[in-house]
Amino acid sequence: MFKLRDTAKSMAQRFGYTIRRAPPPLPYPQLAGVPRYVDGEVMLSNHPLQITDAPEFLASYRGIFLEEIYRFVTRSTAPVIIDCGANTGVSVAYFKRTYPDASITAVEADPANSRS
Repeated sequence: MFKLRDTAKSMAQRFGYTIRRAPPPLPYPQLAGVPRYVDGEVMLSNHPLQITDAPEFLASYRGIFLEEIYRFVTRSTAPVIIDCGANTGVSVAYFKRTYPDASITAVEADPANSRS
């Protein structure tokens, strides 16, 4: 079993592909079925976060925290991160967890999102 998995991974890498496991199920089961554009609050990284759209929040959470689409390699222990279009701040929570000494500037133009 392991040999087959290692062979598949090796072949994928040779052709420039990455094999990823399916992300774990989303937390926040209380948001399942909540319609779009309904205000709410969740705990994210031990802090309350005001959300304006549960489906959008869940999609952001999956991409940012589970798939780690914003992860980057840095030699700095305190990278400077500028997040233009920070939405409700999910990415900021991820950056602070992943790069705790980072200096983060977050900008959000939509007042409904930036109140979080």
